Amino acid sequence: MKNILILIYAISLLTLNGSLLAQTDLPFNSNYPVIVTNDGNFDVYTLELAMALASAGRINLAGIIAEPAYQDSDHYQDFVDMARRSGMDNLPDPVLGYSIEEEKYALVRPESGKMKDTEPILSAGANLIISEARKCTPEQPLVICTGGGLTSIASAWILDPTIAKRVVVISLLGQKNSMKGFNGWVDSWASYIILENFRYVQFPEGTPDPWVPKSRLKGDEIPDCELKRHMIDKDFFGNALPGDGDADAQPLIALVEPDYVQEYKTVSFGGFIPCNTWWPGGFSSVPEFRENKNGKAWVITQVDTALGTHTWWKAISDPKAYKNPISQTTPYNGLPHSAPGLIEAEEFDYGGQGYAYHDHDVNGWVAPELRPLERVDLDWANSSSGKELVINKIEDQEWLNYTVEVKEEGDFVLKARVSPLNGSSRFCIMENENRLTTPVEIINAKVNEWFVVESTAFRLSKGQHTLKLFFEKGGFLLDNFEIVKNK
Repeated sequence: MKNILILIYAISLLTLNGSLLAQTDLPFNSNYPVIVTNDGNFDVYTLELAMALASAGRINLAGIIAEPAYQDSDHYQDFVDMARRSGMDNLPDPVLGYSIEEEKYALVRPESGKMKDTEPILSAGANLIISEARKCTPEQPLVICTGGGLTSIASAWILDPTIAKRVVVISLLGQKNSMKGFNGWVDSWASYIILENFRYVQFPEGTPDPWVPKSRLKGDEIPDCELKRHMIDKDFFGNALPGDGDADAQPLIALVEPDYVQEYKTVSFGGFIPCNTWWPGGFSSVPEFRENKNGKAWVITQVDTALGTHTWWKAISDPKAYKNPISQTTPYNGLPHSAPGLIEAEEFDYGGQGYAYHDHDVNGWVAPELRPLERVDLDWANSSSGKELVINKIEDQEWLNYTVEVKEEGDFVLKARVSPLNGSSRFCIMENENRLTTPVEIINAKVNEWFVVESTAFRLSKGQHTLKLFFEKGGFLLDNFEIVKNK
């Protein structure tokens, strides 16, 4: 009798709300090709997770799309390049999910109210989705995991409606009873198109994040590499995100861990409810759900949070993900600077904190136009030669490394273009912790004026060198420097 009661209880668990512990009914698995798309990766670790899974061969990463909600959207290439320098492979180059030329970031509901009359936003992201979907079948679909708006997917459907049956969308978006929330209303008309046409799985915003504290990132689970150092330093413009979790990781975790999803409900479109709009011209309503056992949309209502955390760490620390040699430091753009030659100050080496540079303020100023993943203080400054990207807010004992290729052995001097911020400052040139010059003084100058200071002579052999600009006393801006033969 006891065994019968246990069996009845187990069956009831499997059928509670029609769905508990039944992820086999969800329309995806890790064997299908995957595209990941998001509106930024400064506030989450989700792209790092996707790249680790792809590099270890646990998912077939067919594409990466950057959606346009934040200024960093076009810098996904920096994340991918950093992962490659950190030993990962099987990573596609990212593409944009919007058109810079058109300056359109959300779909506009047509006057007719008919989805087919919507004007798409033409982008490389939409084209990628169409291309990859056409390779798939309803039985072996393309899976799109997203933590942002659904613009690219909806635009792809407008351009080719036949892809819908070949695509499954898994999204971190909305609430348990609607698509209302940032990722839903950032392009609410696109949300409606996806709900009505695709197999759609929604993890509501607020689904518990995998636990990713900085203290654990600093441990020895992840190999020492530039990507790890960036994750430790990551802070979304000083607003404390990502915090202690990865808020967009749930779709990827569900893809590779069948037991992660514990409960869901099936739904369909149940009308519109008012919402905020993100871009001018955006639709001001968002879809609400109605429960429907025959619906082709799934809303996840319960997950195994502990298992999600375990799955996240298993992926990011997997030795198979770091199969290639790790380059702890690499010259800017992969090639040493030429000496003699002019070097822009922002073109310091790759490698991150403690390897390519040392910056006290890891939550420092971020210039999205260049080096957005670094914590060196970059900003724009006006000078006689125009608007320049410069190293700003230089503090005592900070430093920057530059790899140079010396064409011919000889004696050189360094001429740096600087502007004082306060009082007197000084720096020197080092190699292998050895001083090559006496301190270069920045004195007797007006604040915010630009001028050139020159070092004492130093000798360099032919070949590659890593030169360190060591700022003994900060308080100035650095625009560029030139290594020239000493006369």
